[in-house]
Amino acid sequence: MRPRSRHRFLVLLPLLLLLLAGCGADGDSRALAEESSRIVSLAPSLTEIVFALGASERLVGVTDFCDYPPEAKDLPSLGGFRNLNLETVLRLSPDLALTLTYDAADAGKSLKDLGIPVLSVPSERVGEVLGSIRIIGERLGREKEAESLVAGIEEELRLVEVAVSSVSRPRVLLVAGRDPQGLADLYAAGPDSFLGEIVELSGGTNVVLPSSISFPTLSKEAIVVADPQVIIELPLTGVEAVASEEERAEVWSQLPTLSAVKNRRIHVLRGNAAMRPGPRMAEVVRELFGILHPAVPEEKIKQE
Repeated sequence: MRPRSRHRFLVLLPLLLLLLAGCGADGDSRALAEESSRIVSLAPSLTEIVFALGASERLVGVTDFCDYPPEAKDLPSLGGFRNLNLETVLRLSPDLALTLTYDAADAGKSLKDLGIPVLSVPSERVGEVLGSIRIIGERLGREKEAESLVAGIEEELRLVEVAVSSVSRPRVLLVAGRDPQGLADLYAAGPDSFLGEIVELSGGTNVVLPSSISFPTLSKEAIVVADPQVIIELPLTGVEAVASEEERAEVWSQLPTLSAVKNRRIHVLRGNAAMRPGPRMAEVVRELFGILHPAVPEEKIKQE
């Protein structure tokens, strides 16, 4: 992960996107849904949304990074985020391309220039992700499935919110990226990012101060001043090179005064769901809640 200028999360109101996506009268929505039978997805989170809506049979191409659910890996690859293979895209003859709003100025524009309809949706905040699920659901004629999916996510988040209301919030540093062998080039999730919001929803207090940068760089001195009680690292940022708990502890031992270091509360989130603002966000919140509040029984945040 990198700072805002190098990240793929931009703020755009879901209501505005509903207008831009052409979601109007019911007849228009049905016509668009019928037309969108060959879809290419340019982001793993969007691929997950299409699968979760039960429309995976319409996907004809995805990126190299779309690996969940496992069936997504069997679909034709279009390349990466910044090296989209336009020849492959044209060969697949898509009638709709799904992109995140950060891509609207590059890949999205390239596809539009080729005459391919593009639907761009935001993903920087939890509310935006839920709105994007609804937008895609309406475009694909899967409104009921979208509402059901959103309702399930909201209910899971509500259960965690109830549990959070009765516990104290530890100070949390969520590391989005750093030098695998040290604490140089350390980027942290700011409070106005999707991951920063996940920290708050999970019952933590983000130690990063609000700023115009979603993922600011933090110096060792700034981290010492913030003194996080819990440090969370993501698995897909180069930190996976530091495989064991002992090796992570060795890296963070450079800051021995930190409460998280002294109490050995340095953790890595499992899998890649935290990096995918999509249908699995509630799973991430539950996992992080369990890390931050290990004394709370897991049953308190599970649906009956």
